[in-house]
Amino acid sequence: MKSVKAVKNNHVVYLNSDMWYLSGGGLESLSAMIGEVKQGISQKK
Repeated sequence: MKSVKAVKNNHVVYLNSDMWYLSGGGLESLSAMIGEVKQGISQKK
């Protein structure tokens, strides 16, 4: 992984695995997932 360009440039966003793999789905889960991705992207700018 150290040779991956995104890792070298600190462009990796770590997400909450429980939310992504263990949630029951539905609109609330989807909304939370989208919010988590948006937050991660905005922090990397």
